[in-house]
Amino acid sequence: MKAKYFPHSDILHCVPRSGISYAWRSILRGVELLKEGIIWRIGNGKTVRIWEDPWLLKGNTRKPIMPKREDAAEILRIPIDEQMEDWPAWHFDAKGLFSVKSAYKLVVAVRDNSSGRDASSSSNEVCEPTNEEKYSKTGGATRHNMPSLQKA
Repeated sequence: MKAKYFPHSDILHCVPRSGISYAWRSILRGVELLKEGIIWRIGNGKTVRIWEDPWLLKGNTRKPIMPKREDAAEILRIPIDEQMEDWPAWHFDAKGLFSVKSAYKLVVAVRDNSSGRDASSSSNEVCEPTNEEKYSKTGGATRHNMPSLQKA
């Protein structure tokens, strides 16, 4: 797949070209989400593009915007290991591990942020509740909470 779709790059820097399949276009949309959550961990510092890749622990972009004292102090605290390559990690997990759950939370936050909604008020439910479920939440009788008629 790499040879066909991004022979001179990697999937994180792949740009869709005209005529690609729906499946591949969908994969690239997933990669865009992945890019929202990736942060580069510094090993030897040779791979990370410091002005383009997200690698700082603070800020929304996780990139330096311009040389600032605060950024310089943070950068100097990053340990360098000449024997280890830089690697991508998932920013929204303390261990840097990707999970579908944290990616879903990111999708909801991005969606709510772009529409001006408060992400904290979003429901985790995927489907609308049924009328029966809505009614039971208001204290109304449903077939699940009605008293049964028993013969005396």
